[in-house]
Amino acid sequence: MTSKTYKTSSSDPGGGGRGWRFAYMNDRKGGELIPTTPGKYELNLAEYPLVLLGKGKPGDEANVIREEVRDSATGRVAVREVRIQPSNFGYPTEGDGDILLGLVSLSRGGGNFAEKTVTFTRQQLLRVMGWTRSQKAYDRIQLGLDRWQTTRLVFDGSWYDNHTKRYINTKLVLIQKLHERGPDSDFPHPRLTVTWSDDFARSLSSGYIRSVDLEMYRSLTPTPSRCTCTSGSNSAAGIRRRDSAGGSGSSPSASSACPPAIRIGR
Repeated sequence: MTSKTYKTSSSDPGGGGRGWRFAYMNDRKGGELIPTTPGKYELNLAEYPLVLLGKGKPGDEANVIREEVRDSATGRVAVREVRIQPSNFGYPTEGDGDILLGLVSLSRGGGNFAEKTVTFTRQQLLRVMGWTRSQKAYDRIQLGLDRWQTTRLVFDGSWYDNHTKRYINTKLVLIQKLHERGPDSDFPHPRLTVTWSDDFARSLSSGYIRSVDLEMYRSLTPTPSRCTCTSGSNSAAGIRRRDSAGGSGSSPSASSACPPAIRIGR
C-alpha cells in the first residue's frame, strides 16, 4: 500500500478545558434519550486531521502525519507520527467525523464513559449530528461505522496515555465490534451497539476528552471549521512545530490548533 506524508503545524495541540454537565432531552417518539449540548470528543483524535475533504473510495492511499515537538527545557526535538490506513470502505471523510463525534457524545451517557459499549438508534445519532432523517442518511451512518471499524490508526510515539501521562506507541481501530438487534416488542427501532477498542475506551474513561458545543458545531461549514471546533483552537494551518514546556511526556495544553482535513490526490 502506498502512502502520502504530511506535516502540520500548530501551537500546543490537544487540550482539556472545563466540561459541562451532560444533559438529555426526551424524544417523545419511542422514549429515546437525546443528548443536548455539549458533546464530547477524545483529545488524541482532536490532535490530528484524521478525515479528508471529499469522498473516500476503495483504493485510497494511507496518509502519514508527522509533528515536531521541541522540549523547551532540554531543547530536544521529538518527532511524533500518525499513519491513517483506510480499508476497502475508503478513507474517512468529514461525514465520518460527524458520526464519530456523535458516537462519542452518546457514549458518555449517564456513566461518564464507564462502559466500553454504547447502544443507540440511528434516529438518536441523526439528532446529535443534526442530519435530516432519510434512507440516504441511514446508509451513510452504516458506511461511517464500517469505516471506523476497519480504518487502522498507527500512533508512533503520538498517542497520549492519560493514565501514565506519557506518549506511547499503539495500533488500533476505533470500533472493535458492531452489533445490531431489534426492533422488538420493547423498543420500536433497531438498536446498534458499538464496542470501542481497548486503548480508545481507556482514554475516554480516563477523562482525556474535551467538550464540544454541538449547536455551534452543527452551524459551522465542514472542516476545517468543525475540526477547529473539536480541537478548541482558533486557527488551523501549515507546518506543525511546537514547544512543550512540561517535557516530552507532558499533556498537550488547551490552546490547540487542529489542522485542516486532508484531501488526497485524485
